[in-house]
This record gives sequence, C-alpha cells and structure tokens, in this order.
Amino acid sequence: MIESISKEYLLFAMDDKGRLTVLNDRINFLVACFTELYLKEFINIENEKMYINKELSNEVFYLLPLYKVIKY
Repeated sequence: MIESISKEYLLFAMDDKGRLTVLNDRINFLVACFTELYLKEFINIENEKMYINKELSNEVFYLLPLYKVIKY
C-alpha cells in the first residue's frame, strides 16, 4: 500500500540529480500533495473552495507548506 502519494510521485518524477525539471512534473507534484491532503481528510473542497478539516499531524509534516497556504 502506498503510504504517501506525494512522496511516491516525487521519487518517480525526479531526475538523476534529484530535481523536478519539467513544469508539468512540478504541477503534478502539487496535485499529488493536494490529493494526499484531501484523501487523508485534512482538507475538504466545497463550492470550488478548499477548507481545513483538521490540524496537520506529524505523520505528514512534509505537506506543511501547502497546508499553510490553504489555511491562510
């Protein structure tokens, strides 16, 4: 079972130097992060707006920058 969609995507999309070089890869990585927040019920989407459902846990601390953008 995949524990983290965003981590799996990042590992898949990075080049041999550990970079996301193509704009589409960067956009897809953001989509993976949003998807992970949504599937783990940290955010909700209603009427084309995102809302925070609960505080971010330590298990997904790597999503904190995106979480903060949504929250504020």
